[in-house]
Amino acid sequence: MNTRIIVAGLALTCTCAASVAAQALRAGDLERRTVVPADTSLTLHVDGRDLVSELRVPAGRGPHPLAIVIHGGCWLTKFADLRYMRPMAESLRKAGFATWTISYRRADEAGGGWPGTFLDVAATTAQVRALAPTYHLDLTRVLATGHSAGAHLALWLAAQPKLPASSGAKAARTALPIAAVVAIDGPGDLSAANAGISRICGGPVLEQLLASVPDSQPERWRLASPSAFLPLGVPQAMVRGGLDQRLPGFGSAAGTMAAYADRARAAGDSAWVVTADSTNHFTMLDPTHPAYQVLLHAMRDALAAIRKR
Repeated sequence: MNTRIIVAGLALTCTCAASVAAQALRAGDLERRTVVPADTSLTLHVDGRDLVSELRVPAGRGPHPLAIVIHGGCWLTKFADLRYMRPMAESLRKAGFATWTISYRRADEAGGGWPGTFLDVAATTAQVRALAPTYHLDLTRVLATGHSAGAHLALWLAAQPKLPASSGAKAARTALPIAAVVAIDGPGDLSAANAGISRICGGPVLEQLLASVPDSQPERWRLASPSAFLPLGVPQAMVRGGLDQRLPGFGSAAGTMAAYADRARAAGDSAWVVTADSTNHFTMLDPTHPAYQVLLHAMRDALAAIRKR
């Protein structure tokens, strides 16, 4: 592993020589890993759909910092669900983070899309409030972390308090404040990333998610894009991988995570870029792969940034 750390620029780069097996890693491979069961779970019933979220708690008395873990899958049901995030969630638990791995309706489910998907993310996140006293969770140190489509939703969750009440996606007052974000290989600007995401996901998934094209509903696309609400006022680590490496070729370079971080810093936020394994979209989620250590480093840096605020 060749690692470069620039403290002043808050950038960290890891170039990992991935094996053939690692390059071929997919969500299904992570789903099949044996993982210790969650300590507890809660179910949110929404329009006939049961959204199950899982809590894992580290050893010790706490109070424990909390990571909200949001799965990806192109905002669609056919690609993935929270199961592939379990190895990461369990590894974070061993590293001292409580983890709350959430579910939400996707764009191809009844009630999903705009604003249902977004309201679900806020509502399932807020459910953890009920568990905080019993499991000694520190709700002043809450990180939102998500992979791929989940990276977008993690950033959006931090931006959510800035949404106008008239948006339709503004959560209730019980919404959980986010103190930092670690976005893993996903977009912060939907309009800029739209063309690339369509190629990568195999269709106009963002247009399905928002039931519109950018020109027809520009305000909706703005409300769904965390970049529209910069500065978010929280530290943001952007962990780049295989998907982000492909966006400049398939869409606008403005949609990349590096471009988002530049805009966030220009707006006054603390934001930095971490390049994990550019050969694959999933290796940084595999606790047995060297790229995962780069992700874990980013999580710890984001937690430390909360303490410095």
